[in-house]
Amino acid sequence: TQSTWGHSECLFFFEKHAFYLMKQYLPILFRVLGSLGACATSIYCVWRLIVIGEGEAQDSEANMRECILYGYLVLFGIMSTITEVRPPAFLLHHVTFLGSTTGRGFLYFFMGSLLFKFWVGYFVGCYMLVVGLLHIFACSLFAKSSATAGPSRSSGASGIPEGIDVQL
Repeated sequence: TQSTWGHSECLFFFEKHAFYLMKQYLPILFRVLGSLGACATSIYCVWRLIVIGEGEAQDSEANMRECILYGYLVLFGIMSTITEVRPPAFLLHHVTFLGSTTGRGFLYFFMGSLLFKFWVGYFVGCYMLVVGLLHIFACSLFAKSSATAGPSRSSGASGIPEGIDVQL
């Protein structure tokens, strides 16, 4: 005899495996999206610093503010890229919010909101805002589902301090 699955069994099977695949591959996708956005932010800000340096000093105070802003964004972009690729323990020890998906999401959202100055900045800024919101939304989505699955794994053996969740 051949058993057939009903509609509810198929939906349960699909939901179970789709959720497993999302838990498995979304962290990788988010790391790639975050790394691309952080690199794009750094490149854009270095380009803006070069343009500001080559331009005339019409308003030196405004140029100084922009240089400081873009300098910080370059620093945040490099720090975010390093954290997304392979988070060093010393960095996560001092900047603990980069160890969580929500913390990186808020940082990406903050970085994106600072980029709305020129037309290229609108594209990079909107991308960073979307990536930040995706990080925050996904973390809240998986936090609800993993609350019933038990405590999250801690990777203390990898050099990351206890209590810092590097995965989604």
